[in-house]
Amino acid sequence: MAKLSKKAPTFQYGIQITKPHSSAMYDHNDKVAEVLKSTILSIWEKALKNASITWENNLEEDQKGLSFFHDASFTSEDDSHLAKLSKAISFTGYGSGFTIEDVNDDFKNDLENMPNWQLHECYGEMKHDGLVPQMEENISYGASCGAMMVGFPNEYYYGSVYNTYDCYEDQLTDELEKVANPNYSNPKYKKATPEPVIVTSYLSPFTGSTVECSKALDNEMANESENIQ
Repeated sequence: MAKLSKKAPTFQYGIQITKPHSSAMYDHNDKVAEVLKSTILSIWEKALKNASITWENNLEEDQKGLSFFHDASFTSEDDSHLAKLSKAISFTGYGSGFTIEDVNDDFKNDLENMPNWQLHECYGEMKHDGLVPQMEENISYGASCGAMMVGFPNEYYYGSVYNTYDCYEDQLTDELEKVANPNYSNPKYKKATPEPVIVTSYLSPFTGSTVECSKALDNEMANESENIQ
């Protein structure tokens, strides 16, 4: 029976992809998750502020100062930015009887406790729907701009396409060295430095004859001096 060749390891952002996930993969994904959650929360709070301004501007004069936005009713039926964000994270709709405060509490709790694999999927879908921006943080070595989580399938991309390639043993060494030293280059692939060319004579433009360089003459004179001594 022919011996099967061992599959070459695969890297994403300089991290070797393994099953089950390695500690390096978990660490990378946790860092990405922090950025994704912070981005989503910032967008949610901005949407809340904009909704609050709109709500207050629509109040009757005699109601201003007596009603509060967090007690206002919330519905998922409208097509507002706030409703779209809520559905994307909480995966549920809200009918009558729920307030802005209820929805806000659910949203923050669902976002905080969302597992990485689900957050990875959600952010990709939200990016596809125009609710969140592309990931811009450079989390790991090898990411030209934004890094996505690793080890999960991607239906939608929300960061730079990672440098995925099959890697052999010498390339694996290169990856590990580059993490510690970005200027590292494998001496195996260094071009040989050509030997310097020493010019000992040149063709005179005046006489057309070969004239020895002064360095060659100096060496000749030095040799003659040594012979005399």
